[in-house]
Order: sequence, then C-alpha cells, then structure tokens
Amino acid sequence: MDNGDVKDSAGSAGADSGAEGVSRDDVDLRGMDPEAAQEYVLGFIRSLKETQRQKARYLEDVERWRERVKIAQKAGRADLVQTAEERVGELDAQVGRLAAEEAELISKVKRLKENLRTLQHGFRPSVDAELLQANLEMLVGEPDTTERKFEDQEAQAALEELKKKLQDGRE
Repeated sequence: MDNGDVKDSAGSAGADSGAEGVSRDDVDLRGMDPEAAQEYVLGFIRSLKETQRQKARYLEDVERWRERVKIAQKAGRADLVQTAEERVGELDAQVGRLAAEEAELISKVKRLKENLRTLQHGFRPSVDAELLQANLEMLVGEPDTTERKFEDQEAQAALEELKKKLQDGRE
C-alpha cells in the first residue's frame, strides 16, 4: 500500500447496503419481516466495518507519507516535500470523510439494532392498569354500583330468611 495504493471504495461499500446517501427512513424497519430486517441491518454493519478498515488503511498511509515528508526535508528536497505534503493533505481529507461516514453509520446501526429488537420481539407497551382505569373513569365516570348493591341486599335478605326458617325448624 504505497503511493496511495488505498482505493476509495468506501462509497461502493456503503452503496452495497444502501448506507450512503440515505434518508432518515433508513432506520425504519416497519413492514419488513424479521429475517429481511436482520439482513438489512447486517448490510449496514458490513458497511460500517468496511469503512473502519478503509479509514485504518488511510491512517497508515498518512503516517507513511508524513515520514516521507521528514525524509525529504532531511534530504533538502523541496520538490519531494511539497509532493509528499500534498499527498498527506489528500489522505487526511479521505480520513475525515471516512470518519464522518463512520460516525453516521455507527448512529444508524445503533438505531437499526434497537428497531430490529423491537421488530423481533414485538411491541410490548407497558400498561399501568390503575392509570388506565383512572383515565377510563375520568371519561365515563364512576361505574354504576346501584344494581350490585340491590342484588347484595336481596341476597342478604334471602340468607336471613333461610337462617330464620332453619332456626324455626329446629325449635
């Protein structure tokens, strides 16, 4: 990997998975079955890993060219110093672009993983039964317990009458 042997294929790696030039909907997995969604997420993860590898290669090249700048300076070769410094600038720009792409992909992969877990496990909202009942009562009012009170009273009266008959029968 010398003289810029690093190829700029980050864009192609991102394009394979749809990770480059993507909109906010990239992390929306609704409408996908879990297997397809998992493959989609894996595409973004592969793109992230490839971007990280490319950035590491560019960083190695930056260091190599910085060493060449020093060597050219020691040799008093201003023409080589200028050429090497230009190459360092180009490589630094690529590292910056890849770092930005990496940060974007890290963010998307994190959101995609969260959305994938939700998709795989289904949406399970937490329900506070007491709060739900309180909201229902606010909307429709307290439940009508009058009927229940009359039924309880009638059952109590029937029980008392039965007890009285039993006692009269024993006496």
